Amino acid sequence: MGGDSLFQIPLWLPRRDRKRFFGRILGQSGFGVTGCCHPVCLYLPTMEPIAFADPPVDGLRLMIVDDHALCCAGLAMMFRATSRVADVAVATTSEQAVRIAKLFQPHIVVLDAAMPSYRGFETARLLLESSSPCRILFLDDAVNHAHIRSALRVGAQGYWTKHATFDQILAAVLQIGRGQTAFCPAADQYMVPSPSGPRFDPPAAGTPLGKLTPRELEVLLHLADGLTVRRCAERMKLAESTVDNHKSRLMRKLRVHSVVELVRLAAREGLVQ
Repeated sequence: MGGDSLFQIPLWLPRRDRKRFFGRILGQSGFGVTGCCHPVCLYLPTMEPIAFADPPVDGLRLMIVDDHALCCAGLAMMFRATSRVADVAVATTSEQAVRIAKLFQPHIVVLDAAMPSYRGFETARLLLESSSPCRILFLDDAVNHAHIRSALRVGAQGYWTKHATFDQILAAVLQIGRGQTAFCPAADQYMVPSPSGPRFDPPAAGTPLGKLTPRELEVLLHLADGLTVRRCAERMKLAESTVDNHKSRLMRKLRVHSVVELVRLAAREGLVQ
C-alpha cells in the first residue's frame, strides 16, 4: 500500500449500490473498495481520514482521538471486536476530530489527555460546544492532577490512564454511555460531589497549574511554545487584548514575572519538552 491509508467506514451497502454511492460522495475514482455486508474498507491514497455514520444496529458510536496512530488503531480494533459498541471512528489531530465528529456524531469520545500543547482539552471544548455534543472520556499517560482538573472544567465525564486494562476502559465507556461518570481509582478517591458536578479535591495542594482555567492553560502552552501574544490571539481566534488579559491573570496566579519563568514552570510540570 506504500503511503496509502486504510480507513474502515460503516456503510453496509449492497454491492450494486456502492459505485453510485462513492461516485456521489467522493466525486472521484481510484479508491479500492472491499467487503460485502461488512464494514467497507477504503484505501485513500492522498486524502485525510473520512468517516460516515449509519450503524444498522442499536449501540454506541465511539470516536478515538489520539496523536499516536498506532494507539488509535489498536483501540479501534479492540472496540470493534466487542458487541457493545456499534461503530468506531478515529482521528489523530484536533482538526480531524472536529471535522469527523460533524459527520459521525459520536455518542462518546475517548480522548488523549496528553496531546501536545494541551490540544486534547481544547478539542474536548470544541466537541462539547458543537451542534451535536458528545460525552468525553480522557485517557492519560499517567495520573496528572492538572489534567484531571482540566478534564472536569471542560465538562468531561471520565478520566482513566493507559495503564488500565481494555476491560476497564470498555466498562468506563459503557458507564458513561449510561449517563454516569467514570474515573480511575486514583482520581475517584478524591472526587467530591457538588451541585455543578464532581469536583477533584486531593488533600495536597497539588500542581500550581490546577489554579488556571482551560483558556489560561492554553495561553500558557502557546507562550511556552514561543508564540507572541499576537500569534496566540491569531491561533486562538481571540482579540489580542483578551489574550493579554489571560496572560496577566495566569502569571499572577502562578507568581511568575516573565515568559522565561513561564517556560521553566511549563517544563517542570511536563507540559513542554
